[in-house]
Amino acid sequence: MTSDRTRLVLGTLGLGLGYWLLAMAGGALYYPGGVEVAWLPAGFAAAVLCLGDMRWAVGAAIADLLLGTGVLPFNVDALLHDPTVVYQTLGNTLEFLLAAYLLQRKDDSVTIVCQPGDYAYGGGAWVEGGSAVTPIYEDAPGANLHDWHVSVSNGDVVSHTLHAYVICGPGALAFDN
Repeated sequence: MTSDRTRLVLGTLGLGLGYWLLAMAGGALYYPGGVEVAWLPAGFAAAVLCLGDMRWAVGAAIADLLLGTGVLPFNVDALLHDPTVVYQTLGNTLEFLLAAYLLQRKDDSVTIVCQPGDYAYGGGAWVEGGSAVTPIYEDAPGANLHDWHVSVSNGDVVSHTLHAYVICGPGALAFDN
């Protein structure tokens, strides 16, 4: 089992390398006049970030910066005297980050069903490691009163675990005096 740090480093390096290789491959396809057919790395980066870890974006951003300045030797003068390289990298980075964020943002729901004949008398939920951008917007009994429904919106850049529970009991509760 790999540690979180190892996964972060390998994911960042893998995304950076894939971004750079696709840029090199895509650079071979041009329309007349020097217009590139498609910027393949942006879609690749968005997909990898959506399915993986948003922290890997650093690898793609560094790869984009290296593409703009030249890999070997790294041309610092291009950064200092021509800020368009930095602007282009910022634009490309924002492009794939926004795409990944919008693709990754989703609502998750869970319904917990009581045993046949039992009713839901209560329930609840919490998001492990959640914050203000992972709100629980539904936490209530189902319409038939035999289940509990929970919905959460994950607007965060990482995955979280949703915990939910229901308290079930028989349909006719009676108290003896």
